[in-house]
Amino acid sequence: MWSAAYAPPTPTPTPTPAAVPRATTGTAPSPGACVPDAPGAAGCPLYVAGTTTLPSGSGVDCQAVCAEYSTCSKRGGVQAGFTCDATLCTDQCTDRNLLGKACGALPKCDLSEIIKAETAAQCSCCASQLCGCQPNTQTNEAIGSLVKRQRTLGVTPQCDINGTLCGTP
Repeated sequence: MWSAAYAPPTPTPTPTPAAVPRATTGTAPSPGACVPDAPGAAGCPLYVAGTTTLPSGSGVDCQAVCAEYSTCSKRGGVQAGFTCDATLCTDQCTDRNLLGKACGALPKCDLSEIIKAETAAQCSCCASQLCGCQPNTQTNEAIGSLVKRQRTLGVTPQCDINGTLCGTP
């Protein structure tokens, strides 16, 4: 599943059920660069503690990154940026139904600083880790549920790969 972070704007958006957009507009990445949140070999790697960092001079405002995560919410106060990051970048064919639940509110959110951070650090689903953003209680519970469901479906969640976005049981 491709992120729409780098999709060029179209005159008439035609959403598809399988698409989970990360932003409404964007720019194409430079050739040869990885693409944050993209599938397969084109995608950037996940966050690695102690290795993945924001380069100096990136201009990323971590306060703005965390604000984008905290204000992008759906019913019940669940912050969609966190739940989407917990599932999108480890998605497999067996858990696609989880993505709508995890990422559905994103098209209504400003994700520009999140995209800027992930692009600068060349990592996927990682801006919250880069900036130390913390999900609220409802979001942690939702992440925990999504992680459990991914495991049940045979998908290795980001939590098991790098110990982040694990939520609470």
